[in-house]
Amino acid sequence: MTSIDLLVFGDEIESILTSVSAARAGARVALCRQSTGWLGGLSTRGGLAYMDITWDTLPPMFEEFLRACGVKRVCLEPNTADKVLRQWCQEAGIALL
Repeated sequence: MTSIDLLVFGDEIESILTSVSAARAGARVALCRQSTGWLGGLSTRGGLAYMDITWDTLPPMFEEFLRACGVKRVCLEPNTADKVLRQWCQEAGIALL
């Protein structure tokens, strides 16, 4: 990637979903992260993540992510979340720095 339209800092779920959304809309995106572990920040690196969510009020992109991870109620399995986030970044052509 020689030029970018958007540089996103951090690898929390919100940062990655912002990156993927922008890339899906046609932007060239790079994601700058400090860690080398699982993608998803605090929601994944702490192990099994329980989320306080209300399905009726979720933003569409976050709901798509939870469904892609197989979340049925409130439990996000970190390894699955990392795999989904990495796949989405790869499919969207996002450079991980």
